Amino acid sequence: MHKLKKLLSDTDVEIRREALENIRGKAESKYINILLNAMKDPSWRIRNTAVDILLEEYTVESYIEGLIQLLYCEDNAGARNSAIEALIKLNKKSNSLFNQGF
Repeated sequence: MHKLKKLLSDTDVEIRREALENIRGKAESKYINILLNAMKDPSWRIRNTAVDILLEEYTVESYIEGLIQLLYCEDNAGARNSAIEALIKLNKKSNSLFNQGF
């Protein structure tokens, strides 16, 4: 976990993005806060990757509170935008499941 946090603080965007990609497929709750924090990253690529992994790998109940908290990050428009993007994608996902009869 320490190595992952170190990689996520690297100045190279690609190193940070690859570190996040390594979380994909490891749906352990210990990674949720890391993904939510990555949604505060200055790079839209990092934030987008974090949103995608969060929505693909975890249940809504496990991260919704953290996602909503990002909406209150007054000093980080990227975090707010990422939270809004995630909520929009969640809405589309739920509508899609509803229309399929689930």
